Amino acid sequence: MRSIAPYLLVIQAVKMAILAPLGAERSAKMENAGTTTVTDQSPQPHKLTSREIEAANRAEATALLIRAGFRVYRPEADVHGEDLVVREPGGKLSAVQLKGRPTVEWARYGCREILMLFPDPKPPGANRDWFLVGHDEFFKWVEKKHGASPKWDRSWSYPKIGKELRAFLENHSHRSWARAGNGCKATS
Repeated sequence: MRSIAPYLLVIQAVKMAILAPLGAERSAKMENAGTTTVTDQSPQPHKLTSREIEAANRAEATALLIRAGFRVYRPEADVHGEDLVVREPGGKLSAVQLKGRPTVEWARYGCREILMLFPDPKPPGANRDWFLVGHDEFFKWVEKKHGASPKWDRSWSYPKIGKELRAFLENHSHRSWARAGNGCKATS
């Protein structure tokens, strides 16, 4: 009859390999408990990568657009800043650039009839405002505000949305998309 001792050694080695990265205190608690529970093995929150943030933003924005009556399409490749293509409630197809915060950049997006889609960067999470605004309309507003600034190079990015910017963006908020149909007339 074979001894099970080698198997017990393998099980102990696997157990040690699993528990070691958790730290001595947490490993001891799990070891002493004899069994583990789901809460003992819950994943620790981690800082999201830029790609993870972009994916989460895309999913959040897509859900809001669909609920407001838009149809949302994803191009196979991000070419010329077209992260999404939307069919507006009135039927118009529009290219959309997804950003993590309010941004204009004439060299990349000017005169291209592209819509900028971005959240209020502060605070991140549920129930934040999203905005969908034509790049060139937004650019003209930003240029009036910051065009004389030494930092102005026909591009600007806002780390947060202040009172004046919020007032400008109010009619472009996701809360107005369903009501206004984004300014489009319904087709029959």
